[in-house]
Amino acid sequence: MGNNCSSLDSIGGNEYLKRLCSTEVLSENDPFWNSLLAFSLVDLDLVAMSSSNSKLLDDTVKSLCKNLAINSVKTANFHTLVNYFVHRLDAVIMHGVDSDSTNPFIWQVLNALFIIRNVCKYFIQHLSEEVIIQQFLKPGSDITDAENGKSQVKDQTITSFMESLAKGITDITIHETTVLLHLEMVNTLITLLGMVMYNTDSATNNIFYIEVMEGVSEDRASLLAHSLLSMYAHRDGIPSFVYMEDESSSLSSTLWSVMTLGMSGGGASEVKKVNLGTQSLLLLLVLAHHNNSQNPYTKALSSFMDEERHYMVKPEVSFTLVLGRL
Repeated sequence: MGNNCSSLDSIGGNEYLKRLCSTEVLSENDPFWNSLLAFSLVDLDLVAMSSSNSKLLDDTVKSLCKNLAINSVKTANFHTLVNYFVHRLDAVIMHGVDSDSTNPFIWQVLNALFIIRNVCKYFIQHLSEEVIIQQFLKPGSDITDAENGKSQVKDQTITSFMESLAKGITDITIHETTVLLHLEMVNTLITLLGMVMYNTDSATNNIFYIEVMEGVSEDRASLLAHSLLSMYAHRDGIPSFVYMEDESSSLSSTLWSVMTLGMSGGGASEVKKVNLGTQSLLLLLVLAHHNNSQNPYTKALSSFMDEERHYMVKPEVSFTLVLGRL
């Protein structure tokens, strides 16, 4: 993450990332963001697709993330990065994306989300939910606890961020240029919803679950469930350009090695076991198994019909059994 990084272990010394995590206040219109997000990771030998790369990244960015967690409470740089991503993703959705793999807006959005997800991964492992919420908000924003125990915030940053992820997955056409962005959006949602593994509170009260369950319309939830199921059904694999040994493909190659979080053993052939389809199914399972009587994703799945207009899921049949037949 950062301009002209030649290897993962050099990320820790990158000047742009240091500025992001420092006490310097960065506005959304600062040219800094173009420089930060125009990075190129060019060491293809690094793309060994191994768990060691994932651990190396975690260890390398740990001090950066710690500094960001401390300083962003006052600088709001993480809040600004999230807003930057939301606005750029909205522009990508509005203008559409062709199959030109050099589209700079796609790479900027992908790079921004890549940074956000890895920062969130650190936050989730080391900070409480209340502190994580503060990282997303403008300094001084209030967090109040309603009578039902759910966190309420007036700042709409988290709402906008979660809505953008859902909209990006459903509205951006999947092809070689966008498949890595789709994968990163899916993995980001999985990461955020995985917060409950580090928190003793019920997922019902988790702000990110609240947003995906109650903050999205039934129509959007239905579209998201349909998109995730479709991506699994089509088993979208790794785009061919990931294996091309040229500078334009290096970033996507390295991103893929980190996105798999070390789940592959080492060879490129093994990486295909973790792709957009399998990650989409995992996210759909997380959403559909949430214990909520008004779960919009379970409702959406139970409303799907086959080509003969027969319901694919009977209301009395558990979602687990249905997925077992896919």
